[in-house]
Amino acid sequence: GLSTVTARASATHETHSQASRPGFSGLTGSLGWDYRLTGKLALKAQLTRDTGSETTFLTVAPGALPLRANNNRLTTLTELGAGYEATAKIGFTANLRRAQGSVTSTGGASLGDSTSSMVFGAKYQPTRSISLGCNGGREHRVNAYNAYTAGCSAQLTLR
Repeated sequence: GLSTVTARASATHETHSQASRPGFSGLTGSLGWDYRLTGKLALKAQLTRDTGSETTFLTVAPGALPLRANNNRLTTLTELGAGYEATAKIGFTANLRRAQGSVTSTGGASLGDSTSSMVFGAKYQPTRSISLGCNGGREHRVNAYNAYTAGCSAQLTLR
């Protein structure tokens, strides 16, 4: 098989003027492993520990003030994935993901937060220019929601 290992380590120091967004000092980073077991089967594992600063603001309407989309002070993300190319035109994927962190309320209180998800997908590429795919999954956030998702896509590439 063919392995690729990636790693990132960062000394992180953040300060924020909002009381509801506490600062953070510590080590963040990621470790990933991609393994191509055969020409048809690929596996992936990823472990990431990071702050939510890169997804801080979300604007819900034109002219509205931006809202915080991620209040997590620190999140640890574990992800496992697999891909299988049944033929040159047909492929399948599966991904499991778990995010563990804490959410800071506007009053400054910190609460535990975890989200788990699994997604399965299939793709079909009848020609070099046309690609079709569908996937479905489930996401569960503790004390918040259970969501089932499904989607399909079609892509036409002009060459």
